[in-house]
Amino acid sequence: MIEWLSNLDLPFIGTLKHHGVDIVASTITAILITLAVYLGTKIWKLISWIRQYFKRIDKVSKEIERKNNNGLLSEGDGIWVAEPINHLNNYQPNMNGSKILSVANLKGGVGKTTISANIASCLSELLNEGNNEADKKPVLLIDLDFQGTLAGMAKTNKRIWPPKKFHSSHATKLISGDLTAHHLVDLHFPAKERELVEIIPAYYELAQAENRLMIEWLLGDRKKDLRYNLAEILHDPLVQNKYSLIIIDCPPRLTTAAMQALCASTHLLIPTILDPASSNAVASFVNQIENLRDSNICPHIQHIGVVGSMLLQTQNYEAIKQELKDLLNLSRDAGGAGGATSLIEDAFIPRYTAIANAYSKGIIYPIRDDDGDIANNINTAFEDLSRKIISRMGLQLG
Repeated sequence: MIEWLSNLDLPFIGTLKHHGVDIVASTITAILITLAVYLGTKIWKLISWIRQYFKRIDKVSKEIERKNNNGLLSEGDGIWVAEPINHLNNYQPNMNGSKILSVANLKGGVGKTTISANIASCLSELLNEGNNEADKKPVLLIDLDFQGTLAGMAKTNKRIWPPKKFHSSHATKLISGDLTAHHLVDLHFPAKERELVEIIPAYYELAQAENRLMIEWLLGDRKKDLRYNLAEILHDPLVQNKYSLIIIDCPPRLTTAAMQALCASTHLLIPTILDPASSNAVASFVNQIENLRDSNICPHIQHIGVVGSMLLQTQNYEAIKQELKDLLNLSRDAGGAGGATSLIEDAFIPRYTAIANAYSKGIIYPIRDDDGDIANNINTAFEDLSRKIISRMGLQLG
């Protein structure tokens, strides 16, 4: 190249002849330095990413590992109390609009879904009683159990439940953060014959979504706290102003969706069957809730109480009730609930075939047929419980 240039009769050739080699060397040097800086930056970023990755793995391992207590191995506090805890800017105990009630128990088969659906129907009437049509606000009913029983019971629009192939349920979109408050208030999925009860349905893919979200959160940078995805939407003023109350039917497991529900809720109702095994499950669950409150995970949630469900009219439950009350008052260190909540003694849900067959009938409250005393007893049971909820949550009647 230099020799070819030297044969040209150009004014600057002389200078280039003298300095040509230096120019080429300088150019190559500059290119090599640029490449070295570029590769060095990439390698440093890769090393930093690997270090951060293994730090996250180590952090997760410490959060889930067992603890040694004087030679005894015990389970740790669990991933749901993991730090850092990134509360929302609008995370508050007393919202100006609709309050949020979780109906939960880690034991299955205790009537959570039936109670959720029917008190939603009853409360939608009580909270809107006397209001003009324009002033009526629906109750929002959120199904967070992947079995989708609540959505099936409410008999909402068949186009959204079950979802079509490759379509996520609205419950999955909610806990994933895929829906905004604007999206939620635009949805209108009323329960069958219950225009003032709107429902967010769940389906089986919710279970996989819960696993995905938990793993992404554990291994991610955790700048956005997974535990408050639902709270971010439900605490938004748009949602608060649309609904008179929000009720969440929780799964019988401390899953991602259940944690989001507890972190979003202002109040908690615990249904239970009255037998010794179920009483122990209630005490254990309340103890876990108190651990979450003490850890500042969901510090604002308040207990409504424990409600007896599926009680036979012919059976005397006084002895079991007393055992449950004693267990709820027993210290947490001894396996009790430490007096954090109490049994609602003057409101319970009886066992009737009409209630047991609620899935095929839809939301049964209010029963308006000619079942006589049975219909009256069922309606009265849900009304009594609903009025207790209104009183203990400080809700305003219509």
